[in-house]
Amino acid sequence: MSSILGIYHRDGKPAAHDALIPPLDALKHNVYDRISTWTEGSISFAHMMLAITPEEKEEVLPLTIDGCTITADARIDNRDELFDACNIPPSERESISDSLIILRAYQTWGKDCPQHLVGDYAFAIWDSSQQHVFCARDHIGVKPFYYYLSQDVFAFASDLRALTAFEDVPVEIDETEIGRYLISLETTYTNNTRTFLKDTYKLPFAHWLTLDNQQIALKRYWTPTDQ
Repeated sequence: MSSILGIYHRDGKPAAHDALIPPLDALKHNVYDRISTWTEGSISFAHMMLAITPEEKEEVLPLTIDGCTITADARIDNRDELFDACNIPPSERESISDSLIILRAYQTWGKDCPQHLVGDYAFAIWDSSQQHVFCARDHIGVKPFYYYLSQDVFAFASDLRALTAFEDVPVEIDETEIGRYLISLETTYTNNTRTFLKDTYKLPFAHWLTLDNQQIALKRYWTPTDQ
């Protein structure tokens, strides 16, 4: 499984490239093929690649196409269906990566793109034309996605250890959530959105999230009854 992470300074503060070093170091225990980073203005993305499909072997993420930059951990199963829908030329279909297919789907359908994707995925896209971040997680939550949110900073990672390694992410215990866990009568306690850290969340499965420097929106795009 590949790892993704990034940070967006909603207050306009320039992103520092070396801010990615501590969270990447927190993941160095993972098996990986290569690490790549991308920084522009107030936003930085990183990707720790573990190639599991033939198309990923030559892929370098984060990837920028037509003003949109993506970092993703993804396996898309309905590639053939998306080729025609996203106007992907036949000459590119054999080698195109799943992450680039997601990016083409976003450029085709915008926020509705997860409704057209079948597979396991967690991804973040910076849309420079809209000046917002768009994130999504697969239908049943196979791929993890954690994020920290304040008025000034949005940070995300596929591993909580990487997220808490960002200098801009404070690590403060959420005593209320721990209390809920301790008093729960359930044999196993799970919360689809909260963690044991304040202002640190899980992106729920079958949801997308988008935010800019002023607003944030979280929406469910699928339920089992849709089938």
